[in-house]
Amino acid sequence: MKPADLGGRRVLVTAVNGEYFAFSSQCPHEATELDTGEIIGKRVRCEAHNYWFDLETGACVLPKGGPALAVLPVELRDGELCVKLEW
Repeated sequence: MKPADLGGRRVLVTAVNGEYFAFSSQCPHEATELDTGEIIGKRVRCEAHNYWFDLETGACVLPKGGPALAVLPVELRDGELCVKLEW
């Protein structure tokens, strides 16, 4: 995971099997920083309280029904990674 500042919004960017993901740097549960979390497949785990989030949708997959993580669309353009600010 690499941190990035996008117009004052701190996000994390990661690649999983050649696919890029950008998401809020803070867990929506209690605003814990996710940069110390763990990526397994297309999921990120918050180290503080063991919440797991789907990197494609932002859905909290553990515990079910938890708050969603803000994820942002990412695309590769002319060799540069572009993240669209939507939240």
